[in-house]
Amino acid sequence: MNTIKTSLLAATVAAALTVTGCVQVPDLEPWAFATPEPAASAVEDGDEGVDLSSLAAGDTIPEDLARDLNRDLQDGLRGYELPDGTFMVVKPNEPLPAAVRADAEAKAAAVPVVTGTAPEDYGASAEGGLNLANTLSLLTGKRVVAVVYGVVAFPGFRTEMAWRAAAAPLNADGLYPIGTDLNAVIAEAEALIAQQSNPAEWEIIVQPR
Repeated sequence: MNTIKTSLLAATVAAALTVTGCVQVPDLEPWAFATPEPAASAVEDGDEGVDLSSLAAGDTIPEDLARDLNRDLQDGLRGYELPDGTFMVVKPNEPLPAAVRADAEAKAAAVPVVTGTAPEDYGASAEGGLNLANTLSLLTGKRVVAVVYGVVAFPGFRTEMAWRAAAAPLNADGLYPIGTDLNAVIAEAEALIAQQSNPAEWEIIVQPR
């Protein structure tokens, strides 16, 4: 009952106001919709105001800029984090800065050398090199070949400790360069890289022995 009475009273009052002209409608300004500005790249227009073309391989940069580079992948640039917590610019078509190369080689040294001859050992040996190559490629923005040492199964059920150029371009046999002579494996990998459309984007990292 209260709801019905309230509704009737509201309708009566509204009608009376309309008849007497007591309702005043204010002049309303048209809605002003602000046009949003396009989102700017954090790298190009952020607080740092960095011109990407001014960055050189080996430059040290703030952490927030390095994070932006690694997120946006603009121009293939990377901000590589060094062990001391500093970040260094890596360019895809330029050699790795010396400090970055030294850290990459330290990561290569940490890859276990697989010596077993069980079937699973062959896979583990190959996997170690590929994982290193993939990790370094992601961190540097370059195509990294990881030359690592470990057990290799050769045709004819022959196993031997040898070098493998993981993630290198494949040779005529459809294989990565493999052999017991480190210099020969590196030379073959370099020759295969030279045949690629952009050799400058490739980098060879050798596991220290």
